[in-house]
Amino acid sequence: MPGSSDLFDDRIAALFATMDYQTVLDVGAGFGKMGAIARRGKNKAARITGIDKIGRYCEGLNKSDYNEAICGDAVEWLFANPDRLFDVVTICDCLEHMRKSEGVDVLNLLTIRSKKIIIKVPMDTSESLLYQAGLNELNSESHISIWGPHDFFPFQHSYDVVSAMQYVVINGYMR
Repeated sequence: MPGSSDLFDDRIAALFATMDYQTVLDVGAGFGKMGAIARRGKNKAARITGIDKIGRYCEGLNKSDYNEAICGDAVEWLFANPDRLFDVVTICDCLEHMRKSEGVDVLNLLTIRSKKIIIKVPMDTSESLLYQAGLNELNSESHISIWGPHDFFPFQHSYDVVSAMQYVVINGYMR
């Protein structure tokens, strides 16, 4: 993970400071920024799970922020663990690394199995291309899908974009 945009991090922190949650799933946890934000939120005792397919990222997740670190493919894990439900799911700087069809499947699945899904994803357009190739022999770091506002229309959501970075909060079906 070469880095993560800090756009919208303050808004995400404000959301965690005000909402009630017991469980959090951080998809594409990377260096653990979202887990740290969630841990500093309203419920400091929440159970936070991070998943990342790159071993050195998930192995390095801060144990004081994450109760569980899963090294593996998030898409496969989510479909293999249908009993796992979460109050909040973060997918920040991650959807663009999934095949579009997988990302859509993941959003649909998580809408059923969570209360809120917080997403940060670049808006890759011809005017503002944020393409990233694989880094240091990590092909999974490549941007392989393009996401725009229309991709979130099927969901009850709020949306904003700043400097070609999209911020989406989907309301899941769990109550």
